[in-house]
Amino acid sequence: MKKIIILLLVNFIFSGCMSTLSSLSHSNEIARGNVIIKIEELLNNGNNINVLILMPKNEITHNLMNTDEYIDWVNRFRVDIISKDMSALLNNFSMYTNFSIVERNSAALDTIINEQVFSLSDLINYDTRIRIGNLAGSNYIHYFSYNRYVIQINNRKQIIDDTMYSKLISIETGEIITVDIHKWKIEYNYIFGNWNENLMYASLNGREVITDTRDNHNYYK
Repeated sequence: MKKIIILLLVNFIFSGCMSTLSSLSHSNEIARGNVIIKIEELLNNGNNINVLILMPKNEITHNLMNTDEYIDWVNRFRVDIISKDMSALLNNFSMYTNFSIVERNSAALDTIINEQVFSLSDLINYDTRIRIGNLAGSNYIHYFSYNRYVIQINNRKQIIDDTMYSKLISIETGEIITVDIHKWKIEYNYIFGNWNENLMYASLNGREVITDTRDNHNYYK
């Protein structure tokens, strides 16, 4: 089940939206996240953007996992989210000459990224921002935090509430430029020896989002 969970979630953010309920009835407004919209605006205004993607281990929580399960799950989840975010940012902005993503080829930077014992408040601290900025050569951070809360569980079913925040932070000022809040509820049923997921609800910044199966795009309901 762990692999299914991760695969479902890592596909949700990076066109600015998420994997959602399938439907043919929706508004004509494509669901796009605030981070994607803001980066696009900054680039179109001539700003140079070099993004460092961070998802600290201490910003990922799960209310039921024991220590060993949690460590394994967090490590795999972080790798998948960061990888998907890199791919999606490049898909959205690779045509801009003033956009780039930090390459993680510095030993000092790797130490920060891999250990990641800081919190969001640390990033707002001037000294921490300057340290990261100097090591990474970045001027913005795409910062993720995540919470999984299992609200019902037995040997046949699990119902899970998930919330993920993604923030665009200016290294120069420490300002949180914009935030996306992704929420979804997932039901897992144990059928014929396998866990099968059913996405019951998904929202982006408080608005329900669904997928049109005809074009596979995500729209606000």
